[in-house]
Amino acid sequence: MFLKKLLRVLYHQLHPSCPLLKYKTGGVAANLLLKCNSLQQPYQPKFQWSFGLLSTLIYPYVVKYRQAKASFHPPKYDRTTYQLPIFNNKPNESNGITTASNATHTDEIDSMLDKVGSSWSSRRKSHAATKKEDDKINLDLEREREWLQCEIAREENRMRQLKAKRAGVTIGDTATSTATAAASSFVTCCPDIVPSGEVSIDWTGATEQEAEAIYIIVPGLTGSSKEYYILSLINYLQRKNQTKTIRIGAYNPRGRGGNKVTSNFLYSAGYTVDLRRVLQQVHDTVANNRPIILIGFSLGANVVSKLLGELGQEGKNNLINGAVVCSPPIDLLSMSNYLTNGGIIASILDKALVHNCNKQLSNDPNFKESIQNNRPTSMAELDGQIIAPMMGCQNASHYYRVASSGLWLHQINVPTLFVLPQDDPIIDGTRVRHDDFCTNPYLMGVMLQSGGHSMDLPFGRNDETWFGKVVVDFSNAVRSIT
Repeated sequence: MFLKKLLRVLYHQLHPSCPLLKYKTGGVAANLLLKCNSLQQPYQPKFQWSFGLLSTLIYPYVVKYRQAKASFHPPKYDRTTYQLPIFNNKPNESNGITTASNATHTDEIDSMLDKVGSSWSSRRKSHAATKKEDDKINLDLEREREWLQCEIAREENRMRQLKAKRAGVTIGDTATSTATAAASSFVTCCPDIVPSGEVSIDWTGATEQEAEAIYIIVPGLTGSSKEYYILSLINYLQRKNQTKTIRIGAYNPRGRGGNKVTSNFLYSAGYTVDLRRVLQQVHDTVANNRPIILIGFSLGANVVSKLLGELGQEGKNNLINGAVVCSPPIDLLSMSNYLTNGGIIASILDKALVHNCNKQLSNDPNFKESIQNNRPTSMAELDGQIIAPMMGCQNASHYYRVASSGLWLHQINVPTLFVLPQDDPIIDGTRVRHDDFCTNPYLMGVMLQSGGHSMDLPFGRNDETWFGKVVVDFSNAVRSIT
């Protein structure tokens, strides 16, 4: 097996080939291909990075070492923090963004908290509380507020459904009109009530006044704006003078990038609500009719793909103008089966992924006890124990099915480029079917012989970032038709 792989790598080193492209002839994506020179030229990374395992496990540390050198200048970020109110995943609900905590039923919540607060005040007076104890008291008060907000929201939903039932109307009934159905759409991979939370975008590049386009980058599992592949992409855009005309925003989900954790709810591979609300805010207040391009990596690529499908199903095609996604786990159940039953290499990668997740969750007081008492030993165990119930799913398999972006590819109605290395040891590109790309005129699948899961493999004499070049070409092509 190894000898066969070695011979194949040597052959491609001597005879580099162009990426295999899958698209619908005559479609929007096919027309954009004519403007993407990087996709029509041979691509082959250096010999040592032609092995998926090496490019996935070793290359990131090489990049981080290079980025630590003085020659690398990290971007200067300006942060915008978004306070997200409670989201009611029910029909005909109004869910937006506020710059402060959710104001719904503030008086009722505050009156209830007064009783709780008085008991905590007496505790402070009777004990010489240390700063650490004060912090714990404040955290408990915040959790109490969050719980009360969720209870009030649930009661509102119950009363609304009772009123609708008495009036002879079934909320969310498939027999309702198209307009009502669009307004009452139910988001999959999302619980009935999502607690309020904090997310952020770190901005760099052109100013809002000078920018001709907005690029939003969504990181992978446990990722933030500080990830090496995001820094590499931004650095490439800077070197190509792209940042003089575009404003780049690196998205930080709940609990990542320094965002405050206010509840035991985080994010997942199929949870799109937070990103959707932030993008709506960016569209309304930042973009000002300028094109918005989404760029997603790994887990973030699945979130982007699923969100685009949801927007397409709802007939909303004016929020996002195009997207480039790298190594999206289009079929999460297949990916999980591969990590569980794929042999020694898959098992090693699975252990590495769950170790990293356990480490992150152990630092969160909302999950520390759960991890310590029953530490997951695989990603399937972690998803079944923590993520599935968080997303309103019964088990890991249920979560994988509803979170997979593959169910939504046929609904996407904006130009979207999928980069799928065939030797990716985590998200096996050979398991991705090609018919979605060949039937949806807005999709283009780019299948690479090599690439692994590193996101950022160099090529050529100057170690140019191939993915960065693809992002520039495809995004410029999208902007040319916007």
